[in-house]
Amino acid sequence: MKTTLFTVALLFASHFSNSQRILEVTNGSWVNPNLSVETFRDFVISGYTETNPGTGLLTATFKVSDIFGTPLNSYYVDYPDAVYLMDFTIREATNTVILTAMTAVTGPGTPHKMIVAEVDFMTGAPVQSWLEYTFSGNSTIPHQVICSEPTGQVTVVGTEVVGTLDPSNYSTIPKFGFVLGLDINNFSMILYPPIQMDLPATSIWDYDMLENITEVPGSGYFISGSCNAPTSGEQNLITMGTDYAGTVTFSNIIDNTNSRFAGSSVMYNPPLNVVYLLANNSVIHQFQVAICDPLTGAFLTPWTRHQLTGYPIGSGVDQNGFHLQQSRDNLIVIGGYLSAPSGALPQQLTPFQITMRDNLAFLAAKIYQSGNNSPLSPSYFEENGNSPFINTPNIITYNTSINRTYLVNQNTVNGGFDLNVSSLLKASKCEKLVPVTTFMANPILVGTGNFNPLPMYPASYPSNPIPRPIHQTILCQSIAPAIAVNTPDITLAPNPATDLLSITLDEETIQNVLVYDIKGNLVLSQKASERTMNAITLAVSKLDQGAYIIEVTTKEGNTHRERFVKE
Repeated sequence: MKTTLFTVALLFASHFSNSQRILEVTNGSWVNPNLSVETFRDFVISGYTETNPGTGLLTATFKVSDIFGTPLNSYYVDYPDAVYLMDFTIREATNTVILTAMTAVTGPGTPHKMIVAEVDFMTGAPVQSWLEYTFSGNSTIPHQVICSEPTGQVTVVGTEVVGTLDPSNYSTIPKFGFVLGLDINNFSMILYPPIQMDLPATSIWDYDMLENITEVPGSGYFISGSCNAPTSGEQNLITMGTDYAGTVTFSNIIDNTNSRFAGSSVMYNPPLNVVYLLANNSVIHQFQVAICDPLTGAFLTPWTRHQLTGYPIGSGVDQNGFHLQQSRDNLIVIGGYLSAPSGALPQQLTPFQITMRDNLAFLAAKIYQSGNNSPLSPSYFEENGNSPFINTPNIITYNTSINRTYLVNQNTVNGGFDLNVSSLLKASKCEKLVPVTTFMANPILVGTGNFNPLPMYPASYPSNPIPRPIHQTILCQSIAPAIAVNTPDITLAPNPATDLLSITLDEETIQNVLVYDIKGNLVLSQKASERTMNAITLAVSKLDQGAYIIEVTTKEGNTHRERFVKE
């Protein structure tokens, strides 16, 4: 057996909460809140906008934790101006964060300017940073950024505002979506003429925005957003594809009887070679998800809406979904926010998580502990769907090694944000399982988009990393024995054990169980019967008193380890 000191250390570490809620106190401003979270390897990186007390300016802020939620570092990425963090992604090849942000409006006639930067993910040390702007001085609002290592590209989608944006005109000022491709190692180099999407409005409303992007490896990108209908001023969903040279390969305007769709997330699924498309309906405030062909945008399934029911948070509940994720077992996870316009929690946000099979069949839904969440913000839920600040925050991410999701959520009562470490299918005392009612609807294609080159030029914009103190408190904890990095929920009962030890896995089928003493000697083994699923019982009465390590091999090909004590 190959046992590393790291694994042994984890097995005998202090108890870890399989599901918990961690509060990080911040100097945040929720006027334009945008929380994002990403994970890779054994790290979780949370990003948000916070006021740096040393400068008095809003700035992009990051906190790095391990997969158990233990903080490792936190820092501000300071710029000469106040900055709102919009999105970030991890460049795994270099252990860096690539972020997009926009400068805050500081006076009349001042445009929002878009920042694209790369910093060391652990320290915030700058690698490269540029300010992108149009020649006309329009406001530039980035929504999502991704990087493609094989093609050497960083791609940003967002909204270009025709004129100067201010709080009085954001609903009526014309706007259009853009796609910007940068060299991954030199953000001053634009790889192709930026793409501008502009569908002329027939009224004062102009809703064109590009908000979400996913890579279709070997082909290019699948993008979604919102736009005008071809014959009216109403907002509809748009999907489009581009190749790596920036050429538009398809576009589809999708209507839902004028219900004002807004793009929310897109995700490429490699095993099935399909794209999952998530959209929010800005009138009834319900999300819908469908499966599409990655090269044409053609719908392969109807719209599916899993509407949560039975939650004790009021009536007329809105349900907005953000950020699709895919588990190691090819399950699909959606994180989002509920709000209750009337009832127990009027105009409050309550996070939820829905897990589905890869065919969109429902598996589990749960809401997270509520009561401390921020009020609704126009940045997320402007009723007519026409705010250029509408962003699709990556509020939930999934870690393969530990088979857990991580959800970030505002906490304005306690002054900060919550990081929830959670199971895919089970609810801890921090959460509540709820039923759903499923609805199906056929998509309606009503037209195609039009695209033009967009002049855009880079200018250097230096950043400065500043350490940030960590103020963390566990608000909700469900104690279980410590687990190894690659271990899902394993329940050992009783622990300590005297005669019999029951072993239960959350989401896998047991094939074989081995027991080792602390010196690494094999002392007991047992094969599961054909009827065994996720539970098995061991007779341990003949073992000496002391600590042991259980190694469970599953029929899915995974190996998991846990510690138990024989009395």
